[in-house]
Amino acid sequence: MEHTFSLAYLTVPGTHPADLVELAALCGYDGVSPRFISMRLPGEPDFSLENDDVYRSVRDALERTGLPLMDVELARIADGVDVLSYEKSFDRAAGLGAKYVISSIWTEDK
Repeated sequence: MEHTFSLAYLTVPGTHPADLVELAALCGYDGVSPRFISMRLPGEPDFSLENDDVYRSVRDALERTGLPLMDVELARIADGVDVLSYEKSFDRAAGLGAKYVISSIWTEDK
């Protein structure tokens, strides 16, 4: 069985997604998994793809390195979170090649 290894945001938290792409390429990873959806934690940077500068820099890094964008973090499902607010991030990430989303569920309401 062949495995694919992607450099995840939490390996080097706080790293700009374009820099994460470059690091992944330098280290021989097969892809990259940035956090484009902030959890709004104290001190956590916001690297939203809705920011055109972030989008362009990530697009350029992906093109330069040839690495695929494997998935997007972190679509949190929780009380009071409008999951429809992720739609633009999903659309922009799909435009960069992402096919998967990492999600976590923080509610008792199943």
